[in-house]
Amino acid sequence: TMTYVYAVTLGSPEEKQQIVRMVNKAHVPVHSETYTAFDPELQLWVAATLYRNGAEMYSRMFGELGDNDLEHLYRQSAVYGTALQVKEHMWPATRADFEAYWDEKIASFEVDAKVRAFTRHLLSGGDAPLAVRALMPLQRFMTIGLLPQRLREEFALPWSRRDQRRFDLFWKVFPPLYRLVPRPIRQLSATYYLRDMRRRMAAQQHLI
Repeated sequence: TMTYVYAVTLGSPEEKQQIVRMVNKAHVPVHSETYTAFDPELQLWVAATLYRNGAEMYSRMFGELGDNDLEHLYRQSAVYGTALQVKEHMWPATRADFEAYWDEKIASFEVDAKVRAFTRHLLSGGDAPLAVRALMPLQRFMTIGLLPQRLREEFALPWSRRDQRRFDLFWKVFPPLYRLVPRPIRQLSATYYLRDMRRRMAAQQHLI
């Protein structure tokens, strides 16, 4: 996912085309009787979450974007879906339209027992390497904390007043410290994924 995000936003046109081909190929076996990864409505929702979470993380770290910058981010974020099967007209025309779309989705989502079980397994670290699983308590805490309360309830994820106080304290203390980190270090994630992608492209290896 991160390779795709960085490629379609920061990569060259050729890199974007190649990563899109690879994602489409990876999506071919992802289907069931009622679901397909090529469903543009589902891809629209994924693109919406990438935009919404990206904008929220930025505002938590650095403060609210100005209207022009937020509009630019919103327009740019459409590519997460339109690079695949989402038609341009499907991306909500305005940010107000997006908020209405977002609120309707949050209000209507239902989570069944199978998805709840999968979510618990995923947030435990699953079969990830030990180093990844060691960081999962923080990842799980942040993931639950960033969810709207209704979705916490749908997923049956516990969240107490004490959890909320710890969550609020983290976002009070961490951003000022993070802003002291030199930009090249803050951008290591993008640097790593783009370099790895280009290395794989040059060696004609699978990107995903």
